[in-house]
Amino acid sequence: EDCAVAQLTIDKQKMIIASCYMDREDDRCPPESIEEVTKYARDHNMALIIGCDANAHNDMWNSPTINDGGRGERLEEYLLINDLTCENVGDTPTFNNGRWQNIID
Repeated sequence: EDCAVAQLTIDKQKMIIASCYMDREDDRCPPESIEEVTKYARDHNMALIIGCDANAHNDMWNSPTINDGGRGERLEEYLLINDLTCENVGDTPTFNNGRWQNIID
């Protein structure tokens, strides 16, 4: 898994910042490392910020291309169950390779 995690304190608030690339070939979405860091943050009453390339598409983050084998639905369910918030805003594509464009997940 391609994840990096940092724990820090800002203004006496402990938090975790994680960055993760979720391989489209991996059936787990989110991967175990994200599940573990989410649990750790919750168990230790810490703020959590996760930035990721999930290779998952869903209307929740304004990614209209729904061809990911259910990854987007699984990730949306995970966010809802764990009371996490998706902060993607807007509908302007953030990826454009000349052949297609999309809002990166």
